[in-house]
Amino acid sequence: MNQKEINPCLISSYIPKECGIATFTHNLFTSYQNLYASAGKIVAINGLPEDDYPREVDFVFDKNKVSNYITAAMHINASDLQVVNLQHEFGLFGGPEGRHIARLLEKLKKPVVTTVHTVLQNPSLGYYTSLIEVIHNSQRVVVMSNRAIEILREIYYVPPEKIVMIPHGVPDLPFVDPEHFKKELGLAGRFVLLSFGLLNPGKGIELVLEALPEVVRNYPDLLYVILGKTHPEVAMVYGERYRESLQKLTREKNLENNVLFIDKFVTNEELYDYISSADLYITPYHSQEQITRGTLAYAVALGKVVISTPYWYAQELLAKDRGYLVPFNNPKALARTMSGILS
Repeated sequence: MNQKEINPCLISSYIPKECGIATFTHNLFTSYQNLYASAGKIVAINGLPEDDYPREVDFVFDKNKVSNYITAAMHINASDLQVVNLQHEFGLFGGPEGRHIARLLEKLKKPVVTTVHTVLQNPSLGYYTSLIEVIHNSQRVVVMSNRAIEILREIYYVPPEKIVMIPHGVPDLPFVDPEHFKKELGLAGRFVLLSFGLLNPGKGIELVLEALPEVVRNYPDLLYVILGKTHPEVAMVYGERYRESLQKLTREKNLENNVLFIDKFVTNEELYDYISSADLYITPYHSQEQITRGTLAYAVALGKVVISTPYWYAQELLAKDRGYLVPFNNPKALARTMSGILS
């Protein structure tokens, strides 16, 4: 181990769990391994028997058992791991507002660097306290947008020297004509509009479906690809209700020839192929309070034309004419923007 190399522990959900943060952490770990082949371990949160995880997973604990958090801390303290990187999203952890994770952090004897994926501007007392406990037990807090820095400083009173801005990583891929990927994916001859992610009502997919009839009247070759499984936690409570409502709306709007649902949690390579095939990428989300979105960063990095509602991360990433912003919950504005691009 040379002087620049450290031996980190990453606490997060992890593949094969179908979760955006699990994929993010796998990409982060893989990138680190490419630099330092022998370094690092994963402490995985919940979900699957240990045998289902790849070999870099060193310890697995149940998010709903407080005692498991203490045991995980003891395991990390007894190891030769030098620093802990916590991937923080409230829903990853047990307890009210995910507060069980504080029990682990309080017991750690290793320095902690926390990457925060959600920072609420108007949190309830419970969410405020939960994040403050994590920040208090972290030596550094990593964010992926400037807006997150502002909120941490103004709302949570985090000292600026404690915050580190690291932009969301993107794949280093060459630009290839979308027609190549369209042929590979069976989409040849279509103008491809793409949305990707674990389906849930916050994605705003219905807004695009409401906007499409006006657009496809003039551009009948348009195909809207909705890529992704239903979010596991949404499916657990509501089943496929949201997907079925979208499929019903598709039929009501006579869009069966213009909408393609792909109910699949795709690999990184498949995702890159679908984004590369797209002529237009869209994130029509409902909520403004989103400080990072990996696939939006991917789409911009791969040179796609992008339309988005103005959530915080989109405002920042699409500034200086890097994309098109449309108002929240406004299908007519969305239709006008799509038609303008197509014309």
